[in-house]
Amino acid sequence: MTNLVVNKMSKKKTVKNGLHTRALFDAKMRFLLLGTLAGLVIGGIVIFIATDVNHPQVNKQPSQYHPATFVVAGKFLCGCQECQLELVRCKCGNSAGGTHELDYISMKLAEGLSEPDVVREVYKKFGSIKNAYRFLLED
Repeated sequence: MTNLVVNKMSKKKTVKNGLHTRALFDAKMRFLLLGTLAGLVIGGIVIFIATDVNHPQVNKQPSQYHPATFVVAGKFLCGCQECQLELVRCKCGNSAGGTHELDYISMKLAEGLSEPDVVREVYKKFGSIKNAYRFLLED
């Protein structure tokens, strides 16, 4: 049997052995955990949607590019500065990288520029050349 104490000021009944307090604590913790879980799920969805909007996937076939496009692209990282992928692996549709860079490289090669000249042009426009190929920028 539990001992009940009546507080004369508030006339509330409290449980001396703490069972009521423990049940209240458990309920608060469940509510806190559910709120945290819901926040994480909603936050993850928002981040997923925001990332998808910033990097729409453009699926162009490699055969649509100039044959030397991927040789030049192998010297660069994606210029968007967000996905951190090598340009040859990136398919993001960001205006500063991905497929736009590949299109630009292919166009410059089709215009008849040499590979070293295209490397310099791509670096001027997009940057993000790999450190191992910086020597190609020297005149």
